[in-house]
Amino acid sequence: MRSYARIKAAVYSLLATTSKAGRKKGITSGKTQIIYKGIKYLEEDPLQEKSIAEIAQMCNIGTNYFERLFKEYSGYSPTNYRLLKKIEKAKEFFADKDDSITIMIENMLCLDSSVILEEIDAVNDKRLKVCLDIGHAHGNGDMSVYDWIKTLNKRIGYMHMHNNHGKTNIVHNDEHNGFFDGTIDMKKIMRLVHKYCPKAILSIETGYKDAEEAILFLKKYAK
Repeated sequence: MRSYARIKAAVYSLLATTSKAGRKKGITSGKTQIIYKGIKYLEEDPLQEKSIAEIAQMCNIGTNYFERLFKEYSGYSPTNYRLLKKIEKAKEFFADKDDSITIMIENMLCLDSSVILEEIDAVNDKRLKVCLDIGHAHGNGDMSVYDWIKTLNKRIGYMHMHNNHGKTNIVHNDEHNGFFDGTIDMKKIMRLVHKYCPKAILSIETGYKDAEEAILFLKKYAK
């Protein structure tokens, strides 16, 4: 998986570097005029909160037709184009920044590490790191939190440390419990941290009443 992800990230990075040149076609003539609003949104909206289906609705056409016309216009699917734009903007952001800053991407609702892995490797800048929330990884995803650490390894620059009961708690799986109140093996987490991301900064995100226990644990196992 890691080898495939690196290859895919390299391809995305190359495409992002050349994608501007491929968008010089007019967007107000022919079929592309139909999706003008969608093109403008994907090009210019900084938040990109709309789904592809919602963007198609902006153009008063179906999702499949929008995707086909957009690929004719840009050479990419709307989803891949959106990713390329993110990579492009990240490269532009870092271009005039010095080494004193580090930007972190946190896993929020990710099912596994693949998307973050591809984005980090495609941008390919040492100032872009992962903030791994082990509770989110354990409670939301299809990949074990231990495999998150193994696959992201040295890309992890920061970690949110807390415990929960994973998907067994269907009401609220982001409990931010104490280190020993949940189904994450915190000792195993620390073994993996030492092996795969020893330079990561560890942040305690438990409740106040569990903080002292967490501090004592890290003093013992974070050495």
